[in-house]
Amino acid sequence: MGAAAISTSAPRAVLDARFQLGESPIWDADNQRLLWVDQEGRRIHWLTPADGKHSSVPTDQLTPAIILTHDPNVLVVPMEQVCSYLSAGLQKRVAL
Repeated sequence: MGAAAISTSAPRAVLDARFQLGESPIWDADNQRLLWVDQEGRRIHWLTPADGKHSSVPTDQLTPAIILTHDPNVLVVPMEQVCSYLSAGLQKRVAL
């Protein structure tokens, strides 16, 4: 086995945006997207690098993390007072 190739290209921004406190980035391999929370801005964000599409949904409480599940269309979202899940393209919210 040969050594893994290391990219020597300079880093570049893939999204021109500002967040209050971006945390908990997680790569969703099934959907080929990067997810993260803006805890202070109270939003869950996702970016699909292939097409550069960025979307987000608001949360009504501080959200410290997002958890992928066995279903690529469902996330578990722990919050200050409840634990919810988002489904159907991250648009439907249900308290657990």
